[in-house]
Amino acid sequence: MSEYQHYEFHSIDRPLSSDDMAAVGRMSSRVRLSSHKAVFTYSYSDYRYDAEEVLVDYFDFMLYIANWGTKRILMKFPLELVDYNFLKRYRINFVTNYDQEIRVLKRGKYVVIDIHYSEEEGLGWIDEGEYGYDFLGIRSEIMKGDYRSLFIIWLRFLHDLYMMGDFNPDYSIESELIPANLLHLSSSGYAAKGLFGIDEDWLAAMRSYSNLEDEEVDDYERRVLKMSKDQMIEYMRMILREESHIKIRLTKELKGEALDKESASSLIKLKEIGEKALGIEQERSRAEEKRRTREMSKRMNKIRQDKDQIEKEVIGYIEQGTSRGYRFAVSKLMELKAMNDYFETREDFEVIISKVSTDYSRKSSFIRMLREEELIK
Repeated sequence: MSEYQHYEFHSIDRPLSSDDMAAVGRMSSRVRLSSHKAVFTYSYSDYRYDAEEVLVDYFDFMLYIANWGTKRILMKFPLELVDYNFLKRYRINFVTNYDQEIRVLKRGKYVVIDIHYSEEEGLGWIDEGEYGYDFLGIRSEIMKGDYRSLFIIWLRFLHDLYMMGDFNPDYSIESELIPANLLHLSSSGYAAKGLFGIDEDWLAAMRSYSNLEDEEVDDYERRVLKMSKDQMIEYMRMILREESHIKIRLTKELKGEALDKESASSLIKLKEIGEKALGIEQERSRAEEKRRTREMSKRMNKIRQDKDQIEKEVIGYIEQGTSRGYRFAVSKLMELKAMNDYFETREDFEVIISKVSTDYSRKSSFIRMLREEELIK
C-alpha cells in the first residue's frame, strides 16, 4: 500500500483574496483551490510548508490525515471570540510511539487549537476526496461556548493515557471541563467520535458526570432594548462593515458572558473514570451475554420444534444430487447437531447422521462435505 497524505484547508470567515489564492496556488502543483478551500494530496512526496503558519496566514481550519495513522485538526479563532484561559485547560501531551497532543496557543490576534493524534495500526486505504466539511462545525461550536465535540476528541487522549498504565495515580481532570448534554452530539461531534475512535464505555462513563441542561430560549429582544445607544451604534457599524461573527459577539454580550474567566471546579481522578468505564464495559458484556443466551435458547427451541421438517429438507437437498443441494443439506445437519449439543441429546443426532451417511454413501461429494465439517469420521 502506497502512502497517502491529505491536507484540507478551509477559509470560513472570509473568502481568500486574489493575492491569497495566488500565494496558496504557488505552494504546490497538487493543490485544488477555490476562494474558500485548498486541498493538497501527496502519494510520494510531502507538503513543504508549515501547516500552522499557512493556517494563521490564510485559513481558519485544517484537517490532515495520512494512511499510516496520523490525524491532525488545526483551528484558528479570533482571540476576542473564545475563552483562551478555559480552552487551554484541554491541553494534553504524552508520548507513545508517537507524540500525541492537544495544543492551545495564542498567535497574535488569534487562538489556535492543534490536535495531533496517531493510530499505531494505521488507517488503511483512504479514498481521495474531501473530508473537512464533516468537522467544520466544531469551530463554530467552540466560539459559541459549546465544547462537546472538542471534549469528545480530548476523551480519546484521556483513554489512551489511562490504558498506558504509567500515569500518576493522582492525575485528575476538572469537572468543569465535562460539558453538559454529552448524550446529544452534533453531526460534527459524531464525525469526531468516528475519526478518533472514541471508546463507547468511556463516553458512557463521562456522561454520568455530565449535566443535562435544557437549551435556554433567551429574550434577546428585551435585552437588546436595554443596550446603550453607543453599543447599538457600534453593532450597526459592524453590520455595515460586514464583519464576521456578529451574532456570536452580540449573543455573548447579551448573555453578559465574561471571557477568560476562571471558575472553581472539582477534580475527578482519571483512575476513577477508568474504573467506572471498566464497570460499564463489564455490565454491558453481561447484558450482551444474557441477550445472546436468550437468542440461542429461542433458536435451539425453534430447531427442536421443526426437527422433523428439517430432516425432510435434508433428504430433499441430498436427492437433488447437486453441490448446491449438498451444501444446504450439510448446513441443515449442522443446525441439528448444534441443537442436540445444546440439549445434550447427541445420541439423537448420531442416529440421524448414521442413517444419512449410510443411505447416501455412494454420493462421494456429499460424504466428503460431511467429513470436512467433521460430522462423520
